Amino acid sequence: ESSICSDGMDLTNGLPSLYSIKVVLAALGPEPGKCKNYLNEIRKNKVLEGSGLHFTPAQDSPFRNWTTLRSRVHLDFCAPTSISRSDWDEFHVHRKPFAVVGVVHCPSTPDLKAVHENFSTLKQHPAFANVKRFQCYAFEPKTSKEEHTFDNMIQFPNQDIEHTRFYIKTILSDLISQLLADFEQIVIRSLKSRKFVVLTPADNRKSHGDIVENKKICLARRNKHVGDFCLLAGSSADARRYYKEALDPARQTSDWIWGGGIMEGLAACSMLEHGPQKAADSVIEHMKQALNYYKTLPGLSHLLRISAGFKLGRLYVHLAQSDETYKRKARDILRQMLDIATNASAQDRILISLEAASIVSSLNYPRTAAAYVHRASGIYLALQQPLHGLQLLSIAAPSFQMKLTIPEIKEEGKSGRDFKEESLTDGWVWRSDPTFQAKYRESAVTDTHWNGLHVKVIGALVSATAKKENVEILDYNQLRLRAVCLGFLLESSYPKLSTKYQKRLANRLTAVNNAMLPNQIPVNGILQVVQMRPQPLAPEEVPLKSQKEGKEEVFVYVPTSTQAATEKASVVEYVAGHPIDIILRLRNPLSIPVLVESVEILASKPFQTF
Repeated sequence: ESSICSDGMDLTNGLPSLYSIKVVLAALGPEPGKCKNYLNEIRKNKVLEGSGLHFTPAQDSPFRNWTTLRSRVHLDFCAPTSISRSDWDEFHVHRKPFAVVGVVHCPSTPDLKAVHENFSTLKQHPAFANVKRFQCYAFEPKTSKEEHTFDNMIQFPNQDIEHTRFYIKTILSDLISQLLADFEQIVIRSLKSRKFVVLTPADNRKSHGDIVENKKICLARRNKHVGDFCLLAGSSADARRYYKEALDPARQTSDWIWGGGIMEGLAACSMLEHGPQKAADSVIEHMKQALNYYKTLPGLSHLLRISAGFKLGRLYVHLAQSDETYKRKARDILRQMLDIATNASAQDRILISLEAASIVSSLNYPRTAAAYVHRASGIYLALQQPLHGLQLLSIAAPSFQMKLTIPEIKEEGKSGRDFKEESLTDGWVWRSDPTFQAKYRESAVTDTHWNGLHVKVIGALVSATAKKENVEILDYNQLRLRAVCLGFLLESSYPKLSTKYQKRLANRLTAVNNAMLPNQIPVNGILQVVQMRPQPLAPEEVPLKSQKEGKEEVFVYVPTSTQAATEKASVVEYVAGHPIDIILRLRNPLSIPVLVESVEILASKPFQTF
């Protein structure tokens, strides 16, 4: 599914999306989960051969090179939530949905008529205003004749899985054949219209009249528009012809945004005809030219440039499977796009950083990915959304050799939903490891940079988990969350923190604890128990019936060690009711003082301490 971002920017789709028809799949009925298997079977039909389609181009059709033997149509199945209307829809024809397919599981749907009525209301949904075809697929139907009267509802007979797959492919082929006929009519009308022109948000409103009157601009945009539909129809030869006819008028009129779109279309043609491996050089050349065209104009063109850069980056990722040199190229182009994104909105910068992190992570660059996630978390913190920032830091934690355990906390007024369920990942405990495997040392993030970034992450967690000025207005659950976070940070990350940072953490933890009175939560594990040894009794206190001395391990708690240290000690017995002495040695690993108000020994049986 596509990320929700500004118009004109698409981060999640690569070049194949330019020649794929978008089809929306919607699960219907009271139990949509019952449709999962059928939805998966429909999604398997991503490519339909021309030999299975019932389409013949007309004499005046722009699809003159479309043939049943050579042409193939690609489909992009998506969820309804990923669709939204955009002012760039006519520039990016491939982003528009052209068909909506509803899927219903009849045995779990008692009222099929009501479901069909709900499906019919999708036609009025604003996001589906451009949709040409609506169909509803009913699986495992009953035998009622009344159910056969619903418009646009196709019932699949109860058959084995192989027959069901055959019926699905046949029905989809009929649907796509109808769409190809619709595409043909759209482009024929465009070619016959003398005043056809497509406007975008990048066009100055004051110049709309000049654009309409400029024949070369109209010619370039019309041919690019026709080429887009030829590409969706699977006729790359026709698409290439129209793109080339559009390129010169676009250059002559300095219509650089449309020139960039034309170059992207030519890159998609090469990929569709020869595949990404054989056409790599041609595709990369076209995409670099598109980036140069988008670079020419300021303003909204930076969103198109970022989208094109991510398409090129995804191509590099694919090529890197057979050639390691493309890994560096993918990382470098994404870094350039992040630099361009400084002018984008905060939400767009978050999405760009996270998508870039996802891509470089697939290239086994965990340091670079962690740096991008940290960048996104910093934007959330700047927006005063610390819990979202903390969630992103949790994603980056494994790369920093850290993890943080947050207790389950219920947020007030949310009827039992876990606080962590909404804002945090499942429980994790921060542990800092100053070493990092050499295989993860990438040239993009040097060791010096990495150590500095490591400390910045801890500083970000300080900001995310405690803000002194807001302590008084926080409820108990929020205070508890922040106290626990700060405690674990003090316990595990002190080797990375300066004295200033340690004092800052301690002061904020004190403020949080004071605000929580009388329900203070002690932060365990900061002070390390070095030794706890019961002292032997004096000779006159030894009971008459004493057992032989034995040897056993005495537990010594050291939080930062991988294994608990142990010492040998003699087992002693004490006389009930007699006082005894226990020596307890503690160590403060911090460079700041830690006040100990009380020490208590807990035992499985009643035990009185003095």
